[in-house]
Amino acid sequence: MSKIKKELEEQNVTLLQTKSDLFLQLQAEQTNVADLEERIAQLVNTKGDYEEQVSWEPTQNERVDVDVIIPHWQGAGLQSAAYYSTSNTVPNANATDP
Repeated sequence: MSKIKKELEEQNVTLLQTKSDLFLQLQAEQTNVADLEERIAQLVNTKGDYEEQVSWEPTQNERVDVDVIIPHWQGAGLQSAAYYSTSNTVPNANATDP
């Protein structure tokens, strides 16, 4: 009977050690997953920033409409202003902002 008891105790020690090793491995992998998730979030944000930076730049074949108001000066005061646009629309001077 003591021989079987001794074998079972040895198996129990081996199982406990294996359980402990697996638990430590699981903790390390969970930490690694958390680090990778954080890195992915950073990369997604960086990608969004880069896309935002380049989205406003026209490609070689695109036309950019530019609206410019150039003041006309006479003497010391502003007498009038001219509106120039590369588009065919002119702002309505009588319109009010909502």
